[in-house]
Amino acid sequence: MTEPKRLTPEQSAVEKCVWTYFDDDDYWETTCGNAFCIMEGTPGENMMHYCPYCGGKLVEEEYTDAG
Repeated sequence: MTEPKRLTPEQSAVEKCVWTYFDDDDYWETTCGNAFCIMEGTPGENMMHYCPYCGGKLVEEEYTDAG
């Protein structure tokens, strides 16, 4: 596994990390290249505001199959 992208404090104030939820496999995939499992609720419901991997502002997104 590659080392996750780290943001400087200045970058994390403006950059975001989109977390996409995959219902079939019950995990969140991050745009900084990681995966995260939450036992109950969403990142927001668990008071997660920043990505613990890159420090970017955490933005939740539901996966939608384009096909």
